Parts: sequence; structure tokens; C-alpha cells
Amino acid sequence: FAVLGAAIFGMKKVDVTEVGVKINRISLPPFFESGIVPKSYSAGYVFTIPVIQTLDVIDTQIHTLELSKSYAGPPIGGDKALEIRTHDESTVHMDVSVFYQIDRDKAYVFWGNVAKGSGQKEDYYTQLAATLKRELRDQLHFTLGVMGRDEFYNASEKRESLALIAKDQINHKFETDRLGIKLVDILIR
Repeated sequence: FAVLGAAIFGMKKVDVTEVGVKINRISLPPFFESGIVPKSYSAGYVFTIPVIQTLDVIDTQIHTLELSKSYAGPPIGGDKALEIRTHDESTVHMDVSVFYQIDRDKAYVFWGNVAKGSGQKEDYYTQLAATLKRELRDQLHFTLGVMGRDEFYNASEKRESLALIAKDQINHKFETDRLGIKLVDILIR
């Protein structure tokens, strides 16, 4: 009966590690306008009106983006090592791990501004990874570029404190740009 009810009445399950984003395909004034509903739907069953509304589900677990010389996984999960130009004009290659997640409360913002309502999990992961790589490279170049070459190769407190500053600045930019992404941590090796 549950399967029949879900098919007829448009019920969709959202798991504990996910959040739902409802999209109105057409307008029904005065009830709702077409587009993304500005609300994130947490775990449970979510009612949608078949044909008129859809519910896309987004994974909100913590994920890892690897920027490493030795990374050999899929392009969605990583890329080559990060190159930083130091203040003494040297180029340093750094392995960086970024732990991130979609902000549960702002998943609808992420869906509209980053994923563009792609509807395909692989597509939104690709968009998310591209956004993270771009912001991470820009901010770490700016923040860590004040260090000298030798400072990078010593596991110094300065490098760690600058990484924390970069994380805070990236999170602030994600908030300002309304991206719905949170950096949990940055690990520099």
C-alpha cells in the first residue's frame, strides 16, 4: 500500500543523510510560483503533486576533495597538487585535502546557484567540485602566498593558522555568494 500511495500521491523518501529540494514545474497562482521552493526538506516523506512538482534529493554527508600529486581517483573527487607562488618567487606544490558538505539548511540555495537544478547526481558533484577547486586555489594562493618557500616544507603553526584563515574566508565567500556549501576543514601536507 505504501508503494501505491507514494506513486499516486507523489510521496518521496528523504534519508537521514540527505535533504530534499522541491521544484514547482508550473505556476498555480495564488498557491505557488514555478521554480525552486525556498525550503530544504529534511529526513522523512515529502509530499509532491505529481507532474506539477518534483523533489530532488541531495547528499549532505561530509565529502573529501583531494588535490594531490598522487591522486588517482575520479575527477569529481580530486585533482593535481596545488601550486602556490611564494613571496620569494618560488613555486611550491602542496597536497591539500578539503572536507566539505552541502549546508542542510541551504540546500535549495546550492541547487539553484551551483547545481542549477541539474537533476543528475554526477552533474551536481561535477559543478560542486569545480566551484570548490576554483575558490580553494584562489584563496590559498592569496592567503599562503605570503609565506616563503622554506616555511611550506616545515609543518609550521603559521601554515596551519593561514589555512584556518583561508577556510573562514572561503566559507564567508560561499555565504556571501549564496552557494549553500560549507568547508568543514582544510588539511595541508
